Amino acid sequence: MKAQAGQPQPLGARRDGAGTNFAVECAPARSVTLCLFEDAPGGGFRETARVPLARSGDVFHAWLPVGPGTLYGLRVDGPWDPARGLRCNAAKLLLDPYALAVTGALTWNEALCGHAGGFDVDLAAAGPADPRDSAPFVPRGVVVDLEPADDEPRPAVPWTRTVIGELHVRALTLQHPDVAPERRGRYLGVSAPPMLDHFKSLGLTTLELMPVHHFISERRVVRAGLVNAWGYNPLAFLAPHKTHAIVFGSERLAS
Repeated sequence: MKAQAGQPQPLGARRDGAGTNFAVECAPARSVTLCLFEDAPGGGFRETARVPLARSGDVFHAWLPVGPGTLYGLRVDGPWDPARGLRCNAAKLLLDPYALAVTGALTWNEALCGHAGGFDVDLAAAGPADPRDSAPFVPRGVVVDLEPADDEPRPAVPWTRTVIGELHVRALTLQHPDVAPERRGRYLGVSAPPMLDHFKSLGLTTLELMPVHHFISERRVVRAGLVNAWGYNPLAFLAPHKTHAIVFGSERLAS
């Protein structure tokens, strides 16, 4: 696969029709490597390529001839000085903070810790960098195609007539008998005809959704056999939470 230097903007993985430009800002880094993956037989992911990124100021970037569905992560090499907030560790696979979609689960394993000693060591007392590879335990970013929405009509409801309703995507329709089973607890459930009729009957003009970006369950919650239902533990602010959606028609991303 032949990579080109690409452009430092926009940040994230963005398609241009012929390929994808990857860009991430990381001021302290000496180098950033893009790692590409594919689904592995029997589950998990198999790494297929590592691509060193070019640098422009504090932004690392590259262009590759890859398309939608490409799975990727990042590794950052640089200074290790936790007391100064510098925690570069190339053994850890990082999720692109500008990823537009996420696949795979986060598994709470000691290898996630950048520092040696695991979760029981306080960050303020962090010692040397941990050399274990975290890749088996973290999700990947997914390259997606986005159609521009600039021409979408907007309601333009005056503020004097705006009535806002706050709702939780999953809880709203998870057990709703009049919503089709495949739409319950998902974004599609919010727009189901029975729900639209309900919102209109309440006089709502605007819906405010509780966290819909991709989030994870905290370690203590998982250890208790529970899940974070509300979503106030975000992992990727630009990616829709996968269990609320069939993302771009892919059941794999929604599982």
